[in-house]
Amino acid sequence: MEYKPKFESEEESKKFEELMEDKILKQVDKMILSNDDQVLRFLEIFSSILLFEYNKRFPEPNYSIYLTYRIKSVKSNIDKISDYLRRLKEENGKISIKEITDLIGMRIVVEKIPHNISISKNNPEYEEFKELQEQRYKNEEISRKFHEAEVDILDGDFTYKEYYTKSKELINSILNILNSEKESKNYAEKLKKTYYELIEKCDTELKRLDILGEEDSKFNLKRLKEREGKEGIVDFVQLLSDFDSRIDSRLALKLYTNALPEIIRNSEELQKLGISISDDKKRNAQKREESGYVADFIGIDFEEVPLLCELQIMNVDEHEQSTKGYSAHISMPGKSHEHCELPPAYANRMIRELNNIGTNRKLNNDQLRIINIMMRNKMLNPSQLRFFNNIICSNNYITDINNNKLGIEVKEEDFDELKSIMEDIDIKKQEELYKILYNEGITHFNIWADNISALQVTVRLDKDSSVEDRVKIYYDNAYERLSNALRGRTKGYNLDRSNAQFNEKYLGKVYQYQNEWLNSKMFNDPNDLEKKNNPHAKSVMGFEIKEYIEDGEYDRFVEYIDNFMNNKSESKESSDDSYENQGDSDGITR
Repeated sequence: MEYKPKFESEEESKKFEELMEDKILKQVDKMILSNDDQVLRFLEIFSSILLFEYNKRFPEPNYSIYLTYRIKSVKSNIDKISDYLRRLKEENGKISIKEITDLIGMRIVVEKIPHNISISKNNPEYEEFKELQEQRYKNEEISRKFHEAEVDILDGDFTYKEYYTKSKELINSILNILNSEKESKNYAEKLKKTYYELIEKCDTELKRLDILGEEDSKFNLKRLKEREGKEGIVDFVQLLSDFDSRIDSRLALKLYTNALPEIIRNSEELQKLGISISDDKKRNAQKREESGYVADFIGIDFEEVPLLCELQIMNVDEHEQSTKGYSAHISMPGKSHEHCELPPAYANRMIRELNNIGTNRKLNNDQLRIINIMMRNKMLNPSQLRFFNNIICSNNYITDINNNKLGIEVKEEDFDELKSIMEDIDIKKQEELYKILYNEGITHFNIWADNISALQVTVRLDKDSSVEDRVKIYYDNAYERLSNALRGRTKGYNLDRSNAQFNEKYLGKVYQYQNEWLNSKMFNDPNDLEKKNNPHAKSVMGFEIKEYIEDGEYDRFVEYIDNFMNNKSESKESSDDSYENQGDSDGITR
């Protein structure tokens, strides 16, 4: 959505144009660096150093972390520019473009932490660490006792009364952990509600057992799932998994957040790369959301690279919940994607709507859209055009309780003519209309895909290799990511046939079109088979980091960035073209 500010005078308009030239157009080149090969190489080195430094800090054999980062999508950045332009006018140029260049989102995901942790008494947060460590020991003991009960439950040695009583105890233990988080009063309120509902379900079952006199009947979890369905039961095994996932989460988050500033300050390599933690308090925050989302946010600055980085630290289970669970990103206000249909499904659905026109006196919004397409493409004769013009201008709107327009009601005296016009729509016109609708579906699809297909990378310490100090870099296949997203989006929608094989043909037809577009975004050369077939083949070794810094590669990178940023005329022209055409704005330097 493009923002076009309104001005009271030509002088005010000119002043704003000067502001925009100074504040945005001269700096907008910074925004297209995010997918540049050399910038990605710099980020690989930075990520690898971070992992090595953490591993030095907490060297335990069965411990691992991984760091994932993503480049935000073009759509996200265009939306930010629109909002920035609005605020630039309202605040008279007082804000900085740095506020919209957080193109790189990075996340440290802690999978395991050392069993024993030594924290210096000189650490300002020593007392909090000590308290968290004690909580961890207590919860490990509680977990051990619950696992003993789990064995009896699975072996059929529990009564129904014992099962629901023990489940209540376990749920309250989970709530105790959630309630021990004091960073936010509203933390996990929505999540807690689901646990309170489970407690009510336990109480209901206990009362029912008491009334029926079945308290001592033997409990059978498998039979309960078959009878009630997985969603409708109190599942002790799943609840215990939830409890175990929380034992380390608070301590892990505190441990790695506390260590990061010291690691960055004391790392010789990171200092040579000009990496520091931002002093801006807005960029360093603790997020404890109502949904149960938990992360510590830290702003990272690169001295020689004009990009900001937003780094999050999370525990692994909370990371998984933030991607597809109760605190998923798309569940947050304003973050959800609108549903996108596959082009053939969209075209088929609209043709069905076409065939429904004239079956009753109501024309819904989709049917009005079809009529508009037919009028625009001269598929109707002059008298038919006049008829629909009168219908559309009649103001006989159908609205909901919020006064949203849902369609138009055709007058009774006009209904026979409507039916007559629709009988005149032959197969040839339907085929012509299908092609138009299919192309319209592709346009909708491209805009949606451009929004979700930001580049994602996972950087992991290679624990399986015999080589020391090695990190593996996994570049997610954007094509596969889009495929998975589409399957999720189309689930539950009628694609004319229900069998999976036919659905895959639908998907494949669209993927063939999209694959070239996605590969052009991901690779400099779409025909580079080595990159295309081995998207996970990269790695960074300890000695490579030393070479990168000491043998001049980093200096050449800084010079490259400096030249790129100072080459205003050429890069400005390309970036202007890029932002005018969202479908082609991939941000890759060729």
